[in-house]
Formats: sequence, C-alpha cells, structure tokens
Amino acid sequence: MSVYALSVGLVGFVVSLLLSVVSVYLGLLLFSRLTPKTDEFAELAKGNVAVGLLLASVVFAVALVVTPAIPHLSNALLSARYALISSFVVVLVRLIAAVVSVSLAVYVFDRLSGSLDEFAEIKKGNTAVSVVLAAVILATALFIRSSFNAVA
Repeated sequence: MSVYALSVGLVGFVVSLLLSVVSVYLGLLLFSRLTPKTDEFAELAKGNVAVGLLLASVVFAVALVVTPAIPHLSNALLSARYALISSFVVVLVRLIAAVVSVSLAVYVFDRLSGSLDEFAEIKKGNTAVSVVLAAVILATALFIRSSFNAVA
C-alpha cells in the first residue's frame, strides 16, 4: 500500500469521524428545539429510559440518512475540489432533510394522536410512548434514505 493511499484513507477516516460527530450533535440540537419544555440531557442524567430511547432513535435516524453520502465524500478527497465541495453539500442536504423530516413526522404524529402529550409522557418515563415515537422517527428516516438512494 502506498503512502499516498494510506494518507488519503486516514484523511477520509478523520473527515468521516468529524462528520459523524457534527451530524449527531446538530441532529440532537435541532431535535431539542422540538421539546423546549424538556431538558433531554437532564432527563438522561436522571436515568429516564424513555428519553434515552427517543434520543437514540434521533441519532440512528440521522445516521441512516447521512451515512450513504460518506463514500462519495471519501472518493471526492481523491478528485477535484468541485467534487469535494459537492459531496459536502450532499451531506449537508441529507442532514437537513433528516432533521426536518423527523421533526415534521413527530409534529404530525403529535397532532394525530389526539389528547396524548407524547413529550410530557416521555418526560415522566413512559417507555411505551417513547418506543412508538422512536419507531415513527426511524421509519421516517428509512423512507427519506430510500428517496435519496433512488436519485443517487
């Protein structure tokens, strides 16, 4: 293996690692805007499993939508500046699409579920509500991922 290939692989690894950290952070930050009455990390510190399940589904949903763009980004490191910039744009668009879609799905689910206040229940530790909402989030991410893969 050449030094060049090894260095490109290392740079690709570092970029992927940074991208994963930034994507997860932004996904959780934007999702927390949906729940202004709940401090998710304070609830996690209390051991609230329901909040943990919900946040885990957000992390997984962001990963489902963003990860297919990673190989394009890694390949772009080997090519022209235009390809690298366009790959970053694709990753950014996927991240925004994931967060907006998940937010919209949660909003619609909240409206359709009637008098049930999902976030109040989750804050109380209701894991049943958390699991259902997590499934909504993950299903939305799978649909979004499929729609991006269809045009890739």
